[in-house]
Amino acid sequence: MCIRDSALVEDNIKNYKGTIVISALNIRAGGPLSILKECLHGISKSTLINEYKVIALVNSKENCYYNNITYYVFPKAVNRLYYYYLEYFGLKRFSQNIDALLWLSLSDKTPTVRADKRAVYIHNPTPFFKIKLPSINSLI
Repeated sequence: MCIRDSALVEDNIKNYKGTIVISALNIRAGGPLSILKECLHGISKSTLINEYKVIALVNSKENCYYNNITYYVFPKAVNRLYYYYLEYFGLKRFSQNIDALLWLSLSDKTPTVRADKRAVYIHNPTPFFKIKLPSINSLI
């Protein structure tokens, strides 16, 4: 289930160069929410907003609402199972209708979507942490 809010953006009036999608379906609090707010705030204040249609996919827009951005709200995305369904299956069909130039995922995962360019912001550094295993000699 998705709720679209585009009251502030008249899609058929402007001629955009393309569409930028910011996907943040599972972000609700903490550092990731701060990153989402900074991202949307920066885009809403930049000249990109006049050249590109910007779409934000969120589970609630109450904590991250900025003008001139079209919001698609997925309130059921807080359910982990539904979230994974969206990331790997549901957004693929959704993306085919949007024809995005850039799909930026802020959710640590690369969703299965159709876009000219896909990027992922990874806010959890664990996959890149170099683990130092103790040498066998020190264990004996």
